[in-house]
Amino acid sequence: MAMHSYPNLATLSIAITLELFIGSPLATWAQSMRSQFPEVAINWTPPNRGTPAQTEGAGTRDQGTCASGETTPNPPLTALMPINSLALTVADRPTFFVYVPATSAKTAEFVLKDENDDNVFTTKIELTGESGIVSISLPADAKPLETGKTYLWYFDLVCNSGKRIFLDRLMVERVEPSQALQRQLQQAKERDRPNVYAQNGLWYDTLMALAQMRRSASNNATLTADWKQLLESAGLKQIADKPLIDCCTIQSSTVSNPFETQR
Repeated sequence: MAMHSYPNLATLSIAITLELFIGSPLATWAQSMRSQFPEVAINWTPPNRGTPAQTEGAGTRDQGTCASGETTPNPPLTALMPINSLALTVADRPTFFVYVPATSAKTAEFVLKDENDDNVFTTKIELTGESGIVSISLPADAKPLETGKTYLWYFDLVCNSGKRIFLDRLMVERVEPSQALQRQLQQAKERDRPNVYAQNGLWYDTLMALAQMRRSASNNATLTADWKQLLESAGLKQIADKPLIDCCTIQSSTVSNPFETQR
C-alpha cells in the first residue's frame, strides 16, 4: 500500500500563521516600519587600482593641543579617509569630512591643491570648540576638479598662539562615472545610493550621500548604524560613533598659501 507524506503540525502551524499575517494590518505596519528604517548595510569596497603612492606622511602631524592645560584629544584631529586606499569621487566639487576634537582653536583652514602644487581652493573656517565630524563643501564658484587628476587637501587647526595642528597631503581623485554606474544610480532608490557608491569604490560620494540621509533623519537608528559600519569597514573605528555637526562657518576663499611656512 502506498505511503503518503503529510506535513507535521509545526510546519502546518507556521504556514497558516504566515498566510494569516500576509496582507493583515500587522503586516502593513511592519512594512511601513521597514520603509522608515531601511537596511542599507554599507561596506566599503576599495577601488581595484592598487595602493596610493602617497601613504606615509598623510594625516595628523601634531596630535597635541592648542593650550598647555588642555587634555590631549583621543581620538585626535582625523580626516575621514579610508586607510591605505585610493579615495575617488565622481563629483566635480566634492565634500570633505574631518573629525575635530574639542579645542580652544577658534579657526581652521582648508586648502585644496592640484598636481602642480597650485592652490585650487582655500578658505578659513570659524570653529565653536564643539567636537564632532564637520564637512567642507567646495562652493559653486570654486574651480571644478578635472577627471583623471589627483588633488591634495589640507586641514589645519589654528591655535591662538599661532601653533597649528594639521592634517596634510590627503588625496582626492575625480573619475568619470561608467555607464554601468550611471544606470545603477538611475535605478537606485535614494536610500540605496550610498551602497552603490561604496561598491564602486567612490569614497567621497558614499560619505556625502549617507551624511545627507542622516541629517534629514537624525533619529534614524538604522542610518546611524550604517554610518558606523561604513567607517569601521574603512579603518576608522575610533571615530565611527562621533556625531555629525554643523559647527562651522566658512568665512571666505581668500586665504593665501596659509601652509607654505608650515610644511
